[in-house]
Amino acid sequence: MSIQDEDPFILSQVQTFNDTVRSMNEIYCIDKSISGDDQTLQFCLRAWFDDKTNPYSDMTWYTSIPYPSSEVAPYNETCEVSFCDEDWLENDLNLFSEDTNAGCHAFYDYCRGYEPSRYQCKVFWGYCRTEQDSRNPGWKYPRENCRDTSISPTEDIVTCPMEWLNNTVNPYTDKREQNESCYNFWNYCRNELDEIYPEWEYPRPTCNDDNGIEIETCQIAWLDNETNPYDSTTNPECYEFWDFCRLELLTKHERYVWPLPAEPTVDDLLPGYCCLDIPTEDRTTKFWGYHVSKSILIV
Repeated sequence: MSIQDEDPFILSQVQTFNDTVRSMNEIYCIDKSISGDDQTLQFCLRAWFDDKTNPYSDMTWYTSIPYPSSEVAPYNETCEVSFCDEDWLENDLNLFSEDTNAGCHAFYDYCRGYEPSRYQCKVFWGYCRTEQDSRNPGWKYPRENCRDTSISPTEDIVTCPMEWLNNTVNPYTDKREQNESCYNFWNYCRNELDEIYPEWEYPRPTCNDDNGIEIETCQIAWLDNETNPYDSTTNPECYEFWDFCRLELLTKHERYVWPLPAEPTVDDLLPGYCCLDIPTEDRTTKFWGYHVSKSILIV
C-alpha cells in the first residue's frame, strides 16, 4: 500500500468578531499586502506559518487615533480620553453615558468602528496559531517528512510502511512533540486503510492446502465446484478465498465454459460435405463439395 503523506497543517475557518454597535454580524480580516485588494481572509493562511510572532500585534496605528475635537456636537465637548483605547475593542458595550458624557460616548463608537478588519487580523492570527499549536504540538514549517530509523535507517518515510500494520494505536503518541510528522502520517495511513478496507486484518488470513502450503492464486480445480467446497466455520480463509475467485470469474468472464471444449476436428469445420458431394465440372479446384460465389450456390 502506497499512500503519500497529506498536508499536516490545519486550515481553520475564520472566527467572527461581533460588533453590536456597528450592527455587523461578521467582520473579517483584510490584509492588502496578502490579498492585494479588499478581499477578506476567511481561512488561516499558509504564509502565516513563517511568522514566529503575531505580525499584527503592533496596535500603534490604533492607539494613536486622537479625539476628534470639533466645534460640532458631540465633539465640541471635552473627553478625558485623548486617544483610542485598545481595551475598547474587547468590550461590546459603550463605557460612557450618552447623556452625561456625549463626547466620550461618540469617541468610543468612533474607535470601535475604525478599521475593524485591520484589528481582526490580529485576533484571527492569534486564533490560527493557537489552533495549530493545540492540534499539532511540535509542528514545523516547512513540513518535515516522517523519520524513524527503526523502520528506515537512512531514508525518509514517504509511503505507509508495513510495520505500522502491527500497531493498534499510534506508536508516536507519547513522543508526538518530538515526532509530529510521523504521528500525523501514521494517523493518515490508518484512516485511509480503515476507509478503503474497513474489514482489513493483519497478519492477513491465508488459505492453506492439505500440506499446509499457502494457496496464493485461484485454483483450476475449483472450476469443477458449483458450490463452495469449504466450510465457513472450520476453514473461513479458504471459504472466503473460493467465494472471491468465483465472484471474479463470474464478473469478468460471464460466458466462461468449463470443462473447455475439445480441439476442433475436420468434421467440425466441414461437417458431412467432403465425402458426400461430387466435384464441380465448371470450376477448376482441388476442393470437393459445394462452392459459393457471390451468394449464389454453384453445384
